[in-house]
Amino acid sequence: KGNKIVVKSGRFGPYVTDGTNNASLGKRTLDDIDLATAIEMLTAAKNKPKRTRKKRAATPKKGKASRATTTAAAVPKAKTSGRARAALKKKKS
Repeated sequence: KGNKIVVKSGRFGPYVTDGTNNASLGKRTLDDIDLATAIEMLTAAKNKPKRTRKKRAATPKKGKASRATTTAAAVPKAKTSGRARAALKKKKS
């Protein structure tokens, strides 16, 4: 094919590349690899199916009614001081 086959040292260990395709050496050592093995590894890597990502399950959207109730519940009540609270208790009784 005219491409140069090179053994490189990568983040996850040594690998064989021809410039476009990469193949990991795995458990093999550099002494075990010759040109024929490297070509064989690259063609196997080229024909291997690509990995796909799994899609996430869709989360159900909340309706407008549920949003209105949550915002109303989120508003805190006004706090009264100790004296005002005592005065309110006297008025109620």
